[in-house]
Amino acid sequence: MRKILWYAFLLIPAVFTSCNLEDDSGLIPQENRKLTISFSVQDPASGLATRAAIAPEAGEENIKTLDLIFFESNGNGTGTFKGWKELTSASGSLLEMNTDIVFDFSDIGLKTTDAYDILAVANMGSNYLPTDGSQSMDDWKNAIKNSNFKTARAEVQAFMAGTSADIPEYITKPIVSEALLMSASLRKESEDTKISIVLQRSVARFDVYNSAAGYTLESVSVWNGYPSLFVWNGEPTAFDKAAKRIARLYGVESEAGADIVGKLYAYENYVPAPKQNDQVTTCLIIKVRNKQSSTASYHRVNVHPLESGQSLKRNNVYKLTVNSVKKEGYATELEAYKGALTSLSYSINYWDMDSHGTVQFDGDNILAIPSKKVLFTPNGDSYDLGIFTFGEGTLSVSKKVLDNGLSATLNGKTLTVSATALDNVKDRRSGIVELSFGNLKATIDVVQLEGGDLYLELNPKTISHFGNTAGVAASPIAVKSSGEWSASIYPPGAGAFFSFAQTGSAAVTDYDSSKAVNNIIPIYTHTGNTGISLHYGFMVVSLKEDPSVQGTMLLIQDGVPGFTLTPDIASIDFEYDGELTITGNNTNSFLVNPGLTADGSTVNEWEYVLEGNDAAAFEVKDTHDASDPKLNRITVKAKSHNEGNGILKARLYLALKASPGVKSHVIDISQQPMSFGTGVPGNTLYISENADETQLITLQGGSGMRWIAELEQPEPATAHAYNIKMTGENGTEMSWGSEYTMSTKFKVNFPKTLYKDANRNITYNVKLTLAGTAVTIRLAIVRTVLQPIAINTANLSGGYGSLGNGIFSTFREYGNYGTFFGPQGIVYTPAVPTLPNSDNNNAGVGADIPDNVNILFSGTYTSRIANYYDNLLTWLKSSPGKNRIAVITLDNSVADNQALFTKIASLGYTYKSNSSVSATWVGTHSNDPVWDYIVKNGPFSNYKPSQSIDFTALFYRDGISGSFDTPTGVTHVLEVPGYGCSLSVDLQRRIIVIGDSQHTNTWTPTYSALASTTDNKYYGRGILWASLWAIIYNTAQYGDHFTDALK
Repeated sequence: MRKILWYAFLLIPAVFTSCNLEDDSGLIPQENRKLTISFSVQDPASGLATRAAIAPEAGEENIKTLDLIFFESNGNGTGTFKGWKELTSASGSLLEMNTDIVFDFSDIGLKTTDAYDILAVANMGSNYLPTDGSQSMDDWKNAIKNSNFKTARAEVQAFMAGTSADIPEYITKPIVSEALLMSASLRKESEDTKISIVLQRSVARFDVYNSAAGYTLESVSVWNGYPSLFVWNGEPTAFDKAAKRIARLYGVESEAGADIVGKLYAYENYVPAPKQNDQVTTCLIIKVRNKQSSTASYHRVNVHPLESGQSLKRNNVYKLTVNSVKKEGYATELEAYKGALTSLSYSINYWDMDSHGTVQFDGDNILAIPSKKVLFTPNGDSYDLGIFTFGEGTLSVSKKVLDNGLSATLNGKTLTVSATALDNVKDRRSGIVELSFGNLKATIDVVQLEGGDLYLELNPKTISHFGNTAGVAASPIAVKSSGEWSASIYPPGAGAFFSFAQTGSAAVTDYDSSKAVNNIIPIYTHTGNTGISLHYGFMVVSLKEDPSVQGTMLLIQDGVPGFTLTPDIASIDFEYDGELTITGNNTNSFLVNPGLTADGSTVNEWEYVLEGNDAAAFEVKDTHDASDPKLNRITVKAKSHNEGNGILKARLYLALKASPGVKSHVIDISQQPMSFGTGVPGNTLYISENADETQLITLQGGSGMRWIAELEQPEPATAHAYNIKMTGENGTEMSWGSEYTMSTKFKVNFPKTLYKDANRNITYNVKLTLAGTAVTIRLAIVRTVLQPIAINTANLSGGYGSLGNGIFSTFREYGNYGTFFGPQGIVYTPAVPTLPNSDNNNAGVGADIPDNVNILFSGTYTSRIANYYDNLLTWLKSSPGKNRIAVITLDNSVADNQALFTKIASLGYTYKSNSSVSATWVGTHSNDPVWDYIVKNGPFSNYKPSQSIDFTALFYRDGISGSFDTPTGVTHVLEVPGYGCSLSVDLQRRIIVIGDSQHTNTWTPTYSALASTTDNKYYGRGILWASLWAIIYNTAQYGDHFTDALK
């Protein structure tokens, strides 16, 4: 029902005010003063230039130029062009309204004693010519001069240019309030010495108000503007529905978030079936900004009643109020223009639809009164006025200001207005009664005076419904009045449902007493009603002497049997907790219009049918009213939470009790399971093998939900244990297994992957559970595989301490043994390492260490290569993967050893001279992971379970090399008792210092004999050298992913 009502009341005029002017109008023609012309701007609210319901905005009354075009008047409109008078304002001033302008026609060859048909146009300029440049102003004028009056009035057009749709800007404005196109047409009779020209603005105006809490209005632009209009309102019978609209007309920006009023205009447009993203319906693209997030978004609003057509009319004001933002809109104007869904809640007020304020409509409610004025004679009387309302509201008297002797009471929808007799017939009483319904207000003037005998009555006051076919006649309607009258049908024009003529392609919506026989008004349906809902209209009959004395009649045309649901929904979706899902226009309550009985007296009886496997999960509340269709309603609710894993589904439809075969369409009802989401695509996140954290995770679920997170370890389990933390948005640690609100954001922090977990896929799962339920989801966190860096070994210099020197040969062979190190080795390396095999000084790289070298043996120190050690230190410190390691030996003279340690003194090492010929194991260690790696839990610690390390074993020295002291925290493996360290492992600085290379080749089993060695002293020495290589290789391959494991 509401759908058709909205369509019926689409055409609502706006109101503009004219102003009084002095004689010094600034008009150029002043000669001869033979004919007087007065100009004013039409007030569409009453048809009179001196009354207004909406004040004009700044500039809307400005007239800079005025053209008067005269045609011969022959009674049928075919008179030819006779003359053209151009009025222009003086410099710096405007033409003023309501000022008598007197001038002689002789200068354009006309006589004041002849009759003329006149066309008037204000502010016509080149900006209203065709945009393709096909016509100049002279061409435009010549086209009029070459036409007769009827043709010019019906066919001459104005045009408009648009602005860029791809790159919107807010500077260019093809229409501005200071120069609105206006026009009028009239007839000057031969005896007229004074004529009044009432100009009508040629554009519709859009005012935008913002009532959305939490949002600021920033800009509005007009899209899908009709490209042209007929200057003198000569709209043809067939509106060109296929005309290509101007995609983006223009836009304006709000001043500091203020409402946008009197700045947006467009030409008339008619679209019978608008769509949200069509290219024909004139619409507004509104930009708002969220005050909390500072996010700006664009929203499209089609300017028409919901579920109805668009019919924009000139000189009408359309007030649009943004009530709320249902969801964030689109990122650009163009995206909003093309978007399929509306994202604003808004209302549109179509001002005073019937030119008298008799019928009010604001997009939701309708209030219609039978007359704007009630007149009493001095004798007094009493009248009952029937009030029509539709929508959600309560009819009441909101204001009553009456002189003594006048009274007004409201009973239901009947307003009784009474007046007692005047004591003196020369006295006068007056007052007003204001009625309110929803946001609508209508005022009735009450006057009692001598001569107050103006009256107009319709008989009957109401008529029966029309049938649903075209050309159906109403019973005769008689007008009893004190004088001549005029009648109008609303809506008029292309959207009319009713007509004063029984046939014809265009509805006849204007009628008057001169056409009536015996004051009888004929009314017919203009079109058939093939829809379910009723077609509504009004007929307003007014006295010509005083148009506020009126009679109003409601017109109703039945539809075909069936149901109309408002809003017309196809589905209802609930969240798990029974709350409505916030998407699109989802609603669980709607009006039901089952149509009226055949005589139109009552609403058809109806019932609902709820079916489906899960129908018991929902409940339906139905409200029935036999007298008022708008009081029939359905509300659907979910009975409880859906704690299952599947969607609950049911179907609802309505049927007429008297005709069960007449059904509404089926509405699908669903309730989502108690579930929630991670907001992460595929519920999978990826992090690196280094210390890393996930993105901030915002879970998606009901605001009342709480969640618990548990960390599930990879399968198979990792070789190392990791301290994985959950932290909040500000970095505060959160507890695994604790409950948190759905709005709590979190991320997961990971330490680096350690070397034993290299070369494998590692995936953690965070199990997320809705607190108090068994509903879970898992968020997978996949780590990048830790892969080894290629091993590249080199000598800094040659001689003792370099790989390839004979003394180091046994040690070198340990590092080159595939059973120990290689793809199948005890320690994994992608290939058996290739090691240097020459102790030639020329084979050293000390002068220029390649970047890809990550293991460096020092060789013999001499003063000649002292700068090599500077290079070594730089090479160590600049290690990008923290995987460079140096092996330094003291196979030098005392002086050279001292010089060598001077080079590495900055690292905390000092040289100690001694002549001892042996070194021993360091027997005391406390919480030393490096020592433990060598002798307890490393890859070679239990190489041969039947053997054990004998820590009393000695390691040979030549008595020359000396020993050294180390920085704190360095692992001492061998020592010269009383003289310091003879073998150290420093993983912080990635340096291994060997006091004498002969440690490695004396009393030591070969690499291949270690497995068969039974002497525990020999066995221990072999385990040490194999373990040193494991430390060297793992450091080179994994950097701190290895060394951090031995902290």
